Amino acid sequence: MIAPIPKPGPKPRKPRKPLKRTAPQATSAPRRSKLAPTNPERKRERHMRDFDGGIEHDHFVREKGCALRGLGCDNGPIQAAHIKPRSTGGRWWQIVGLCAKHHRLQEEVGNGPIEIATGIDLAALAKRYVLENLKEKGAI
Repeated sequence: MIAPIPKPGPKPRKPRKPLKRTAPQATSAPRRSKLAPTNPERKRERHMRDFDGGIEHDHFVREKGCALRGLGCDNGPIQAAHIKPRSTGGRWWQIVGLCAKHHRLQEEVGNGPIEIATGIDLAALAKRYVLENLKEKGAI
């Protein structure tokens, strides 16, 4: 019987040459960033419009009490309940005050069943709160 011929092992690798670092090549077109620069004043105005008005308005709405009071409130602290979630385009002013019990109910079943059962239009109530708050500040 003839012995099998052993397979040759891997060849030894040659050492790599170090990369040469060169200065960036000048091109005919200027380099542009992927994101356009933002105007800081416009950015500040948009932030004020979308978020900062909510802090004072939030306190104003909480002082009004539960929007569904008289329907078995738990007499706990009032929470600001968003009528339309901000993740789906809701704004800072689209809130009403609800106790913890009613806020949980609103999150579980939504606004529609609550509005049908109570006859209270939560979106109209949120708009009314905004107008009252602005009148109180003297903005209207």
